Amino acid sequence: MKVVRALSVLALAVISFATAQTITIAMVPKFTNAQYFAATQKGGQEAADALGVKFIYEGTVNADIDGQIQIIDSLIARGVNALVVSPNDPDAIVPELKKAQAAGIKVVTYDADANGGRDMFVNQATFDSIGKGLIDALVKETGPKANYAIVSAAATAANQNAWIAAMKAYSAANFPDLKLVDIQYGNDEPQKSFQVSQDLLNAHPDLNGIISPTSVGFPAAAQAVEQAGLAGKVAVTGLATPNGMKQFVEDGTVKTVLLWNPIDLGYLGVQAAYALVKGTVTGPGDTFTAGRLGSYTTQQDKISMNILLGPPYEFTKDNINNFDF
Repeated sequence: MKVVRALSVLALAVISFATAQTITIAMVPKFTNAQYFAATQKGGQEAADALGVKFIYEGTVNADIDGQIQIIDSLIARGVNALVVSPNDPDAIVPELKKAQAAGIKVVTYDADANGGRDMFVNQATFDSIGKGLIDALVKETGPKANYAIVSAAATAANQNAWIAAMKAYSAANFPDLKLVDIQYGNDEPQKSFQVSQDLLNAHPDLNGIISPTSVGFPAAAQAVEQAGLAGKVAVTGLATPNGMKQFVEDGTVKTVLLWNPIDLGYLGVQAAYALVKGTVTGPGDTFTAGRLGSYTTQQDKISMNILLGPPYEFTKDNINNFDF
């Protein structure tokens, strides 16, 4: 009996140890109704499989900060080890992220940052490089003397606002005759983004171009230009997945699509979260290996630390069919 009891205790100890070693990383996108975030999910799952950790992907269908906070609250209660979050609002989400940190959960932001409550930000590209790339793509079509408008996501989206600020600064320094006439917000909803794009075309008959730094707004703006019979007359560029823009590139409505690889972004987000959970990264200046992406060294910022995926990539008619995401 003593031997049986000892074996039973040992078995329970082994099971408890194995359970304790199971790491769970949850990814919470801005919303799930977009190819872009589906691609980050694919990358996150790939990293989780490579690391041997449990991966959870949960988000609201549309951009909804209240719903996003509820999901994070549920994940805190379920005891995940790390959160990889793309905040819908950089300020409203901070108390919930701090709640997660207080519970011992590591918090990584990706795609968009929060104004606190995170251990690391995985930045897809610098704001300046995105702003420069978008303006350069526009000017390549319109010339340096033109009127353009912006179709953004939500007015509170931190990454959108940072890119817009970078566009304004780069344009003012390099193309003083390039005029931003209006900014409209489609809230990352296809129909609303299409409607505000139509409104821009109607309100500004002298409009030469539209920039939309959002994977939902960009195809909606392209569709509005196409349906108005203005393809080739009003340039449209922005940030989106190749699959979401192929039809507009192939028919000539869009010449250039900019983006980073969102699969790699999701992959790096989970790798970074794992490094934090394992204690490989504890502060700025630490280096870790992110699987197939190689080594990254964290940089200090005003909140904690960040890493940079890399520069933006240009998709054109010459190469867009080489990508499937």
